[in-house]
Amino acid sequence: MASHNAPSRPLFGISFRVAAMVNFAMMAALVKAGAAAGVPLIELVFFRNLFGMLPILVWMYFQGGPRLLATRNPRAHLLRGAIGLVSMAFNFLAVVSLPLNEATAIGFSMPLFSTILSAMLLSEHVGRHRWAAVAAGFVGILILVRPDPAQFVGWGAIYALLGALGTAGVTVAIRQITATENPIAITFYFSLIASLASGLILPFVWEPVSLVTLAGMIAMGVVGGIAQAFMTSSLRYAPVSLVVPFDYTQILWIGIIAWLFFGEVPHVATLIGGPVVICSGLYILWRETVRHGASRLAAAPTQSA
Repeated sequence: MASHNAPSRPLFGISFRVAAMVNFAMMAALVKAGAAAGVPLIELVFFRNLFGMLPILVWMYFQGGPRLLATRNPRAHLLRGAIGLVSMAFNFLAVVSLPLNEATAIGFSMPLFSTILSAMLLSEHVGRHRWAAVAAGFVGILILVRPDPAQFVGWGAIYALLGALGTAGVTVAIRQITATENPIAITFYFSLIASLASGLILPFVWEPVSLVTLAGMIAMGVVGGIAQAFMTSSLRYAPVSLVVPFDYTQILWIGIIAWLFFGEVPHVATLIGGPVVICSGLYILWRETVRHGASRLAAAPTQSA
């Protein structure tokens, strides 16, 4: 929902959202480049969250300062942090294991899992229209993962699906705490918890890296934090129903980056299954907006958060 404290400026909201997707695409590319340079998964996760806090702290300063970090529900932050950390790990594994285009397209199955989890865990009513969209979306997923043993894309697809499921779990968790918790606090505490948790494991898996790779990992964290700040800032100027569809521009930016820097060309299955998954997600968004209003979707993260 657009903030009551900010005027409605749809172009501002859309611009922030698109900028967030560009940054998420750059983050994914830096994750893939870091893994190619031999950086372990935990090390990537640690740098992503530690340096991701820097833009969040700057964002907090301009939005009202440390008072925004006040919390009434620390246990909920711990739960959100645990689910989010596992989800991020699987999303990173998918990016490392699959071409960027395929990992991103499968990741957009998140709204399908979010719908299922909302029905199971929150006892939300899901009508036949949204169930039909979920079914259509899973047809798209089958096209993407190519279950034929001769073409199956392997563990990478499983990682991407588990990452999407985890991100859906984060969405459900966030829905439970947005009534009392500031979005900046939710974002900050996740990065803090994920940094501490991955930092505890880091000494056991640490691999020395070159200065160039180190700079890339720091940049990965910073652009990830910028993306989160831009994503939430978009909601100050425009309603969720307007800005969230622009999340799907991420697949365009990923396609450009994957082609320019990794020489990846989308598989025909991605070109067919990806639009099916995206259209089903957009339809679910539209039905939820019509049925419940935009406010309940305001804290929903993208797959890369």
